[in-house]
Amino acid sequence: MEIAMTDEAVIRWVHDVLGVGTVKVIDKTKSPSSKPQYKKQWRWRCSFREALYVAKLLWPHAQTKLHKLEQIIDHYDTDKPSADIIYLKERK
Repeated sequence: MEIAMTDEAVIRWVHDVLGVGTVKVIDKTKSPSSKPQYKKQWRWRCSFREALYVAKLLWPHAQTKLHKLEQIIDHYDTDKPSADIIYLKERK
């Protein structure tokens, strides 16, 4: 699971709120083939059990990518058929 954008603050916020995953910067501005409009890209990424955790957090609120979240839950959840959906307010 990945979010990529040029706004570092949003990526750091996602990482802080979810408490999982990693943040990496992709700096194409230093590449010899870079163009003046290129910006640094920030990426938050998680996988496996962390992706299951995030999918369960997002599922009740999803407006888009609902099918993808359900695929992650179905693939990684060992307690099938119950997904034990986690609500963000309950996390803390």
